Amino acid sequence: MADTAVHMEQQVLPRVPVHHWICSLPSGLRALLGYDRALAALVVSAFAHELDRSLSKRAKAVLRLQP
Repeated sequence: MADTAVHMEQQVLPRVPVHHWICSLPSGLRALLGYDRALAALVVSAFAHELDRSLSKRAKAVLRLQP
């Protein structure tokens, strides 16, 4: 696993800042998601929607600051 991470960092990813997003869930829900594919899809969809909303809001704020 460490070799793959080194390869990604040195050979694949461009030399630009990369953001790492984490979705943290309670342990009971994590266990349930391992067995319920439809629920897992809903959780991933909700996370992606919220991430998109947050990034759009930040981008609009940055664009408003520029002349």
